Amino acid sequence: MDIGAGANARTLRTATAIVFGDTRFSWAAWNGRINQLAHAFRALGLGRGDKVAVMLHNCHQILEVGQAAVQDRAS
Repeated sequence: MDIGAGANARTLRTATAIVFGDTRFSWAAWNGRINQLAHAFRALGLGRGDKVAVMLHNCHQILEVGQAAVQDRAS
């Protein structure tokens, strides 16, 4: 089953995915941000089963970290 930001980016590219205050991301842009962070995690040597801790204020980046951390592969 194809679910998540990657699936939505393929079918709903320009539709709004995230709204946080005045910040808006389309599904394509949101998926791109998640993939970029997932690649950065892998470049740091993080992999399946590793733990990631973050301390952020209420912001859209906390969602990016969570989604990138659980992504098996970048789309």
